[in-house]
Amino acid sequence: MNDALEDVSQYGDTLSGHLKIIMPDLPFLAGIIADFCLQHPQIQLSCDTHLNPSEGLLEGFDLVLRFGRGPLEDSGWVAREILRWPSVVVAAPQLLQGQPVPVSLDELSRSPCITTLSVLQGLPWRFKHEQTVQVQSGYKVNSGHMAKAAALKGLGFAILPAHACQSEIANGELVHIELASEPEDLVLYAFYSGRKYPLEKVKVFLEHLQSRIGELTA
Repeated sequence: MNDALEDVSQYGDTLSGHLKIIMPDLPFLAGIIADFCLQHPQIQLSCDTHLNPSEGLLEGFDLVLRFGRGPLEDSGWVAREILRWPSVVVAAPQLLQGQPVPVSLDELSRSPCITTLSVLQGLPWRFKHEQTVQVQSGYKVNSGHMAKAAALKGLGFAILPAHACQSEIANGELVHIELASEPEDLVLYAFYSGRKYPLEKVKVFLEHLQSRIGELTA
């Protein structure tokens, strides 16, 4: 009955209802969501922040924003790509002084790496053309900022979005490791209920989100 009432609301002049979102704590999303609620004052927002919500936690949410790298697992939710970041493997010069620079995925698998604790499938690392590498990792974190900081200190090789480490590569603090294969892109996906069409509040929010992100990346 709740779903039916929500669907009926799409025919009104004003978007209303309770919008429940779970997403990573990304600064650029904060303003986008606030603007959406400013434009639609009859929307009640509940937003929780998790980098990698468990399946049980997803229950009760209308929309989930979540990172992915490589093929998605079947979750029963509809997935829409929101933003894509090409990625690179990097390392600090001091790390490279103590060991040879890997040129193949096999050589990388024997090198110290910085990986995620639970998100993006953690291990293995995923490269294009469905290639995977089981890397060695004694430093696992659920934060791109922490992974970058560890890479800068020479704790291991890291996969980072290219835009997030451009300046460090340019000034020599990090070295772009050119391997035979490129890492899979980091992708932000929006997941919503597996019904054929999303609720109107979800549809309008997704249009707002993609429009604003398009403006930011233009």
